[in-house]
Amino acid sequence: AFQTGKPWTLGELELDTVRLNHPNFCAGFRFRANGRTAIFYSDAAPFTDMLFGYKYRPRALQLDEEMDSYEQRRLAEMRQAVIQQCDRADLLIYDAHFTPKEYKRFVHFGHSTPDHALEIAQEAHVKRLILTHHAPTRGDTELEQIEAHYRSMAAELGIELSAAREGERITL
Repeated sequence: AFQTGKPWTLGELELDTVRLNHPNFCAGFRFRANGRTAIFYSDAAPFTDMLFGYKYRPRALQLDEEMDSYEQRRLAEMRQAVIQQCDRADLLIYDAHFTPKEYKRFVHFGHSTPDHALEIAQEAHVKRLILTHHAPTRGDTELEQIEAHYRSMAAELGIELSAAREGERITL
């Protein structure tokens, strides 16, 4: 078993984890080897609308409802840990399950949008971003449209962007 924030090694591979904002416990992984760094965040809610897992809530917040200061502080701490883990990574693979329009309907499901992923990648000075954890009902054509839209936005920020595809192999 591992604990977030406690690094370990497997041969020459260095690994560490950070807690992600998700209704069930979820960790993000950083892998380092041969001077290269890759990050994988499978389920990552944004760090703005809802804090998951640190205290019991009888119901989810509405989008127009404000969080208390404890929740705001914990989210800020969690986000800062994510930024630190991603700092200048060669590759960030990030949950981009929802489009911005979909996210407004499913804000408390524990998933992000490409906008959220790109914001983290930009702030952490990531070189390459791969959007993953696509909605299961999303077809290839829609995914290609999303990818093209965000690829041009990412390019303006100096970030290479693509959407993950089944069977794809990535070499760093």
